[in-house]
Amino acid sequence: MLAVRQKIRSLAMPIVSAGNMGYPIEAMIRPILEAALPWLELGLGLDRLSIVAHGDEAAVVAAQVFDEVKSADVAPAAPVSDGLDFDVFISYSHHNADTADAFVEMLHEVKPGLRVFVDRQQLQAGSAWQQVI
Repeated sequence: MLAVRQKIRSLAMPIVSAGNMGYPIEAMIRPILEAALPWLELGLGLDRLSIVAHGDEAAVVAAQVFDEVKSADVAPAAPVSDGLDFDVFISYSHHNADTADAFVEMLHEVKPGLRVFVDRQQLQAGSAWQQVI
């Protein structure tokens, strides 16, 4: 359905490593929020960022951490250009490459000059990617 460009206004992301990999939800949720909030404040164009936790207990802990971060009187960190080659790293399934491309295009519309890493643009097929990433 990308023939008609849809505005992405809501984004959901799972906490995939919490629990199954042994990381506590509170160790995962705080860095995710700290990374997401500056982008939202810069006008990324999202109305909502939903973070999905696996299970009721994890959801309660995630909500508590969210409330702490939300009520903290901390100046947001600047997300752009800290000496790295890219400002944003896009992780996606190649099955959803068209959606990822639309998202990258939207990012560039909102923030021209943003340095976005997309594997198909920065890596040569079959090459070692570990050093580049």
